[in-house]
Amino acid sequence: MQNGNSFFKLTNYARNQPISQEKFAKCGWEKSKLNIRNGKIFNCPSVEFVDVFNAHFDENLNVDSKDFLWVDDTLTREKIDAFKSATPFCAQCNPDSRYTRPFKNLPSRGEKSEWSSL
Repeated sequence: MQNGNSFFKLTNYARNQPISQEKFAKCGWEKSKLNIRNGKIFNCPSVEFVDVFNAHFDENLNVDSKDFLWVDDTLTREKIDAFKSATPFCAQCNPDSRYTRPFKNLPSRGEKSEWSSL
């Protein structure tokens, strides 16, 4: 049990990682609620906010059109249910690096190492 003195990196941006349903299930985000931002549904907060990460750290992680669903008149429950699976963005994420490096529970220093192993 954590006492609140530290936290772990939950995002884990990487490059050239495998994409699989097993990896997606290991990630844990599939158990989370879907996220809606800017008229798009994401099944992962890492891809949802990668634009912020890219801008802040001058990176170029890519979002594919298969990494989100548009919230529009064509959206159906079936599309949402089918979307709860691995997407192309999973190649830019490594769940094995999650929970491996604790950080003291202090304000962020704004360093890339707090968010990524890139």
